[in-house]
Amino acid sequence: MFTIRDASLSEIMKAHALVPEFGEGGDVDFAGRLSGTTSLSIIGLAGDAVAGYAVCYLKDNCTAYIWMVGTLPDYRRQGVYQQLFTHIHAWAVGQGATRLVLKTRNNKRHMLAWLVKNDFLFTEIEPQDDISQNRILTEKLI
Repeated sequence: MFTIRDASLSEIMKAHALVPEFGEGGDVDFAGRLSGTTSLSIIGLAGDAVAGYAVCYLKDNCTAYIWMVGTLPDYRRQGVYQQLFTHIHAWAVGQGATRLVLKTRNNKRHMLAWLVKNDFLFTEIEPQDDISQNRILTEKLI
């Protein structure tokens, strides 16, 4: 079991930099993306160690967009993302959202499997030159 709690943008940026797929994380403008939005920034902890994080925001009155999610390698397949998602879902419902939207990439096979398992539907593909980098937009009604 992980502890999930609200996190500052500073904590989120530090957690983001720890996820190998995201590199240094310096080129992500968290403050800019979240400016003027109703948002949720949460972190998952294993004791005092960061296990993962998630950031989502309301795109409109009915859509919560799960923008950034990361799980550190040592904590993958242990349920931290599921716990983060449970908090996101509850927050979105509390905000009056009726759907969750998430964009991923074609090469994120474990994420795609998780999305299917959790009743997300694929709604759009944004083609890229490298097909493995195609963006896949998904949606779940809540």
